[in-house]
Amino acid sequence: ILLVAAAGNDGDDNDTTKSYPANFRVDSVLSVAATNTSGELADYSNYGSRSVHVAAPGSQIVSTYPVSKGSYRILSGTSMASPHVAGIVALVASANPELSALQIRSILLSTIQPRASLQATTIAGGMTDARGAIDEALVTQGLARLTGLVRDRRRRAISGARVLVRSRGMPSQRVSATTTTDGSYSISRLSPGSYRITVSKRGRSFRASNLTVSGAGTVQRNFS
Repeated sequence: ILLVAAAGNDGDDNDTTKSYPANFRVDSVLSVAATNTSGELADYSNYGSRSVHVAAPGSQIVSTYPVSKGSYRILSGTSMASPHVAGIVALVASANPELSALQIRSILLSTIQPRASLQATTIAGGMTDARGAIDEALVTQGLARLTGLVRDRRRRAISGARVLVRSRGMPSQRVSATTTTDGSYSISRLSPGSYRITVSKRGRSFRASNLTVSGAGTVQRNFS
């Protein structure tokens, strides 16, 4: 099993001042630091470039600790951060039940969101990324992921464009995504087969693209 451990709340370097169980040097332990509301390392959080693996939101978190009827205590600490990571572990395991605990650990460490304040204070150098970890779990399951950018002729991002992927076989399958503020999109769970990709946005036109998925992996298609 995978043990997700809070790094501690003393503001110490766990490389030199050890905190257990987070400091057990075994592959089944994943040590978690806490970030503040700006996504940076919280001032109370323990850290360690060789002993603390990742970070997760830990400040001003609505807990499951009841204060009164209908309300819960807001808490801060690495004990608020580690449940975020444990939750991602559960999501990854549900997305691909064939993964081992060590494979899930590897996926979490390889799909982090880099943060400057975490580069020298954690092993992975960033925060856990639930969407990225789940997408990676699906890729290892034999399903493909499609990503890309939608831009105008001046290479400026176009947000709110609809990217539609439609299978060319029978039965017909359709899945879509909407581009974010940076013009990016991501579509997961594409099984092997042939697809037609179209992009639509009011007042604009885009050339369609054909896509053949042969197995697991990430495929990129950009549109302008």
